Amino acid sequence: MVITAHHLHKGYKVKEFINYDYPAGDIKWTKRNVCVNPIAGIIAGIMAGLLGLGGGTVIGPLLLEFGMLPLPVAATSAVMVMATAMSTTTQFLVNGTLDLEYAGFLALIGLLSSIFGHLVIGRLLKKYKKTSYITFFLSFILATGVVLIIVQGVEDVIKAGKLSPFSSPC
Repeated sequence: MVITAHHLHKGYKVKEFINYDYPAGDIKWTKRNVCVNPIAGIIAGIMAGLLGLGGGTVIGPLLLEFGMLPLPVAATSAVMVMATAMSTTTQFLVNGTLDLEYAGFLALIGLLSSIFGHLVIGRLLKKYKKTSYITFFLSFILATGVVLIIVQGVEDVIKAGKLSPFSSPC
């Protein structure tokens, strides 16, 4: 990580020396960014693992904060979520705990929803030429996920009759 940070900052200094014109959404690897961005990425990865989320769900807003454009952020997030989902699905399949009928139904819903979302976002982008719609939809999806996780947690606590679903280690 240190070698990569050094290489990125060295490239940044060269670009600054020649007055490089950065394209919109390109990350400038200043000393601050080469220190803060990897740490933020590590924290985001830990949070994603602890919360059981796909890494793309957490890293999307972080990439927007780094100054990247919404289109590549959405694509990066989608690829990360797909990789996590495929890994988890494979684990369930190998363990024999995957209900194929249920999984097929959910995969169909996911496919149709993706196509619908792609068409809607594509039309909004063509009509209004604003990429902020992607940011709004990502925010909406994240907020919906947070609310559903809280609702599920409260429901589990009520069913269990105790605050912690974990048993005592002793």
